[in-house]
Amino acid sequence: MQIEDAAGNSISGYMKYTFSRLRTWDSRSKVNSTERNLRAAFAVMSSIQSKLEISDAVVETGSVSV
Repeated sequence: MQIEDAAGNSISGYMKYTFSRLRTWDSRSKVNSTERNLRAAFAVMSSIQSKLEISDAVVETGSVSV
């Protein structure tokens, strides 16, 4: 699938990369640092849960305490 600009011209690979990078930074700027840190913490808790075979109830209790 070829991506085109508003005038119908083809967009180069470099511009696709640039737009992708800008979308990433735009989405990051809309999430506050507390929410971003909590998401990272929950991801770590999930990986630890599977390695230590901790129940879902323990993880839920830990997440509510935050």
